[in-house]
Amino acid sequence: MPSTSIRKMAYDPDSRILSVWLVASGKCYQFEDVP
Repeated sequence: MPSTSIRKMAYDPDSRILSVWLVASGKCYQFEDVP
């Protein structure tokens, strides 16, 4: 069952950054060096 807290996720393999946007706050969190 998918999470209802996550609005969107995106991964850039060149920079190895995973971006996660949250529904409630609208904030975007970025995680670096994701394999």
